[in-house]
Amino acid sequence: MLINVIINWYEKLNVIVRWDGYYSTSLKVTSGVRQGGVLSPVLFNIYVDCLISELRKLGLGCYMHGVYIGCIMYADDILLLSASVIQLQSMLNKCSELGNDLGIKFNEIKSKCIVIGPNKFCAPFGNLDINNCTLKWESKMKYLGLWFCSGKQFKIDFTDTRRKFFFSVNSILYNCKYASEPCKLQLVETHCLPILMYAIESLSLKQDDLKEINSWWNAVYRKFFNYNKWESVKSVICLMQRLNLMYMVSIRRITFIKSMHCNSSSTCLSVMVSVVSNYVNSGEFFLY
Repeated sequence: MLINVIINWYEKLNVIVRWDGYYSTSLKVTSGVRQGGVLSPVLFNIYVDCLISELRKLGLGCYMHGVYIGCIMYADDILLLSASVIQLQSMLNKCSELGNDLGIKFNEIKSKCIVIGPNKFCAPFGNLDINNCTLKWESKMKYLGLWFCSGKQFKIDFTDTRRKFFFSVNSILYNCKYASEPCKLQLVETHCLPILMYAIESLSLKQDDLKEINSWWNAVYRKFFNYNKWESVKSVICLMQRLNLMYMVSIRRITFIKSMHCNSSSTCLSVMVSVVSNYVNSGEFFLY
């Protein structure tokens, strides 16, 4: 009965297009799920679950602490991880095969390949393809808002993050010239700080990277309170009853690990073990 209700519900979906105050005729929706619907993620997960299950069954892709992580999906964004180029091509072939069965066509233009490991150069690797279209080897790739760099070690490129952050800060300063410093600081914390802190708790960053990001945040205080570049703003941060960025990152990491620990998923627990090991071994839990 429940399935029949859902089928009946989705068979009656229609949309109209509004443009400059005018409305189109009604169009029937024959595929997809309702955008923003609470049931949509569940239905989509059921729909594409066979893709991950099939790759896991074939043993294609990477494992972490015995848990399969060869295929990571967030909505319709798929990340394939493999230690072998030949195996990666097999994964692409299987995705293409299952995609045809499910009515999913992978966009080869938006699909990129990068290599992270001792051999960081792309030249020795052969071409990979999906749907008979060749995929490009790139020096970096954007996934879920982060730029992953090809190299000997895992690295994130924060150039785009830095640009977006300072653009947002300058926009607030331009439009709030006569606002008080606490008011401007509150606006920056609400609209700009999340740009810097996006996904930072899940990344194993080097001290130099964190110090660089911290300097961007300190630059905001220097701008607001007319400090020189060489002057410390620790006292100002303390007087404003705020935490510096290093503290905030540490708190977010602890909260992240706690949420992972409370998650019953074996994949989350495996990632948590790896994350904790990286932080403890590198001594990245620090307080200033």
